[in-house]
Amino acid sequence: MWGNIRRKIELMRQLADDWDGADAVAPTPSVIDYAIKWTYAFEDAASGSPYHAMALPDGRISMVWESPRKILEVEGEERLSATLITFQPGGTVAEAVREPMESI
Repeated sequence: MWGNIRRKIELMRQLADDWDGADAVAPTPSVIDYAIKWTYAFEDAASGSPYHAMALPDGRISMVWESPRKILEVEGEERLSATLITFQPGGTVAEAVREPMESI
């Protein structure tokens, strides 16, 4: 599954600005590389693989896990960072942690 997620993120290199027809910003190569680094960190931690990865209109990349429910969003230009959001049963946010690139 991790291989599929990495391939999906790699394909985001083909996106150009306005990829959605509504002025979306394409993820930069550094954001894509950083998202891929995070996939290896999560795989090494045996945290289960996300079921979905997607480019967001503002240039971020989001990965979504089903159980336990969590979302990782990777962003940045000069300063790359990732925000991990975990949810309690019922959908309320349990925790949101922002990590600078140096943390992986």
